[in-house]
Amino acid sequence: MKYVLVTSLFLMWSTVMSLRANHHAEPEALPLWPDGAPGAIGNEPKDIPSVQAYLPKGANAPAAAVVVCPGGGYGGLARHEGHDYALWLNKHGLAAFVLKYRLGTKGYRHPIMVNDAARCVRMVRASSEKWKIDPNRVAIMGSSAGGHLASTLLTHFDAGNPSADDPIEKQSSRPDLGILCYPVISMGPWSHGGSRRNLLGDKPDPKLIWDLSNELQVTTETPPTFLWHTAEDKAVPLENSLMFANALQKAGVPLDLHVYQNGRHGIGLANEHPWTKDLLFFLQERGFAEKPWTSLFSDASLKNANAPEGVWSVNSEGVLTASEDQAIWTTQQHDNFIIDLEFMTAAGTNSGVIVYCSDTKNWIPNSVEIQIADDHSEQWSKADRTCQNAAFFGHKASTKSTVKRPGEWNHYTITCQDHQITIVLNGEKVNEMDLRQWTSAKQNPDGSDIPSWLTKPKSELPTKGYIGLQGKHAGAPIYYRNIKLKVLN
Repeated sequence: MKYVLVTSLFLMWSTVMSLRANHHAEPEALPLWPDGAPGAIGNEPKDIPSVQAYLPKGANAPAAAVVVCPGGGYGGLARHEGHDYALWLNKHGLAAFVLKYRLGTKGYRHPIMVNDAARCVRMVRASSEKWKIDPNRVAIMGSSAGGHLASTLLTHFDAGNPSADDPIEKQSSRPDLGILCYPVISMGPWSHGGSRRNLLGDKPDPKLIWDLSNELQVTTETPPTFLWHTAEDKAVPLENSLMFANALQKAGVPLDLHVYQNGRHGIGLANEHPWTKDLLFFLQERGFAEKPWTSLFSDASLKNANAPEGVWSVNSEGVLTASEDQAIWTTQQHDNFIIDLEFMTAAGTNSGVIVYCSDTKNWIPNSVEIQIADDHSEQWSKADRTCQNAAFFGHKASTKSTVKRPGEWNHYTITCQDHQITIVLNGEKVNEMDLRQWTSAKQNPDGSDIPSWLTKPKSELPTKGYIGLQGKHAGAPIYYRNIKLKVLN
């Protein structure tokens, strides 16, 4: 009787949370098997597993994807653990695919549920071009019983069937990442009784209990996993997450486990509970979400910069400038990044943005300098084009001059990814360089001479180094503002 009461309360809680969920418009439900699902016992909606594709807006590159398995004790599907999660993932640039899997309360038992989940992962990969997602970054996320389903696929996947007639079935069902929210993991003593009954029936075979106690099925091939739980959870004991995390640790699988003191079972996002911030950090570190922009050299104290004393200053409007020809540097080395900034020249300005610097005391031959120059002045308009604005100093001129006149703000976006550097000035791509092509310190690939003081071939430079800004060079000031950095995945 106690078991029935707990299960009923658990399902009621999921229903209440679903009704309270934010009622945004939902995408169309797409059947996982258009011609009918294997093992279907009818053709009603309950017999048709499907997926809803929530795609992020404004994505410039293929997005990472997350298959979302709502909880509900294998007897229902909690909207706040599906739809609401999808909107949160979209907000952070990820595509979300909310799975409607078949349920124990509708007459289904294992392995129907995990087959539905595997089919969804395969379908997402097979449709990667259509949905503009990266087929090598497909995660699975589940809460409560949905967490059990997700952890089942994390430990019971296959590489696909290369000889299948159905192209979807050729795809691997292995997720690249796992996200488990207060999950049911075990079918043993620490299980959630209602979930086990709906999945396996009243008297399950002991072999099934062992096989679907997913803490016992972790191997070195199990994908990296994020888990969170609350100590106050009375419906699904914390031990479920602890056991799975322990198994991951023993297998050498990367994991991120968070246990929070407060919170009942099934809280979902809970108004941006701290787990959402911890998950976002995990997704960024694993390359599934973009890392945030960080400001450079914006603090008036310049405490996070390596700058010569008394040379550089930031005024009340956030404008950075220098009184001498000495550079300012980041305190850490960086690789694979975008630096975005605004600059303003004065009459005769000649300065630069410096990347991949391995020696700040002798930076000129040991870095790449992207020129900043007043191309409107007589001096620099007549200079060698590799000394003009947006040039790679001494090596490659820009394709066109789009720098504004002195006193007007310009916008630079410089992308450094391995050996490739791309320059966008005022919204136009004006230059790019593959350092591997510069194998000589005397001649550029086009046959032109390299200045004698640039003594190291650019192909020999490390693609990790300090970022710097040149100061007041050639007697004319330079002004910077809104300098920010984004580390690329």
